[in-house]
Amino acid sequence: MVGEGAGERYETPRGPIYLLDHGVKATATTTLTVRGRAADSSLPGNGSSAAFELARLLTRLERYDPPPRIHAAVEPLLEFLAPGVDDDDERIARARAANPALSMIIAALVANIIPPTVIEAAGPANVVLEDANVTLQCATLPGVDKRALEHEIRLALGDGDYSVDAAEPEGGLLSPLETTLHHAIHEFLAERDPQARLIPTLAYGYSDCQTMRSAYGSIAYGFIPFRHADPLVNVTTKHAADERVLIEDLVFQAEAALHIARSIGSIDVPAAAGPAAAAAKHAAGAPGACASGEAAIVPRTNVCR
Repeated sequence: MVGEGAGERYETPRGPIYLLDHGVKATATTTLTVRGRAADSSLPGNGSSAAFELARLLTRLERYDPPPRIHAAVEPLLEFLAPGVDDDDERIARARAANPALSMIIAALVANIIPPTVIEAAGPANVVLEDANVTLQCATLPGVDKRALEHEIRLALGDGDYSVDAAEPEGGLLSPLETTLHHAIHEFLAERDPQARLIPTLAYGYSDCQTMRSAYGSIAYGFIPFRHADPLVNVTTKHAADERVLIEDLVFQAEAALHIARSIGSIDVPAAAGPAAAAAKHAAGAPGACASGEAAIVPRTNVCR
C-alpha cells in the first residue's frame, strides 16, 4: 500500500531528494491537569489561579529542548546529508542546515514532540480558576512507552501543582525496504526525476500506513510526491487555513500511482501458486506478490492493494 506521509522534493547541497516513509512515530494522547484554588476573583492575590499556573507550565514546555535521539530508521537521511560526521549534535545540525523545510522534519524525527492542542477550563466568571485540562497530542519515537513519556513530560514541566496521564503510545511499526513496492517507486523517480534520490526514513506524524501494517501485515510506504511545490509551503500550511495542492503536483501524483500500480500488476507468478503462496512471497517482500491482472487479500496479509 502507498499512503500519505512523505513525498516533498527537497533541494540539498548533495542534490534533490524525496523521502520515503517506511515507518511512523507513535502517538499518545496525554492529559495534563493543572490545579489551582478557587476564591473570589475580586480580591487581588486571592486564591491560586490554575490559569497562571497553566501559562507558566506551558511556557516551560515551549522552551524544553531535549537531547536528540537518533532512531535507526533515520540514519540513512542523516548519513546522506551529513556524511562522515560522528557527533550526533553536529550531524543533526548539518542535516538541518541543508534545507529549511527538512530542518523542521529532522527536528521532529530525533525527539518526542509534545504539543498542547486542546485547552479546557470552565468555571464561574467571578471565581479564580480552580483547574484546567490540556490535551498534549504527543508524537513519540518508536519504542517509547507510557512511563518514559510521562517522565519526560514532568522533566519538561518541572515543579508545579499538576498531574500527567499518558495513554500507551500506539504505532511505531516499520515496513521492510528493498521490496517490489520500493523498487517500483524508485523506478518512477528514476524515469521522471532522475537527478533526485529516494531516501528512506520515518514519518514525523501518524498515517493510515500504520493501520494497514497493524491490521493486515501490509508492506506500506508513505509516498505522495510533490514535484513542483515549495516543501516549506507544504509543511507550514498543512492543517492550516490555506492548505492546498498544485494542479501540476496532482497530475504528477496520479502518474506516480499509475506507474506503481502497473509495475506491481505486471509481475507474473506461477498460476498454480495460489493466494497462499503469493501471500508468503509478499510477506517476505519478494517479487511476484500478485499475478498479472489479479489481486488477492488473505487474512492478516495484504497481498496486493
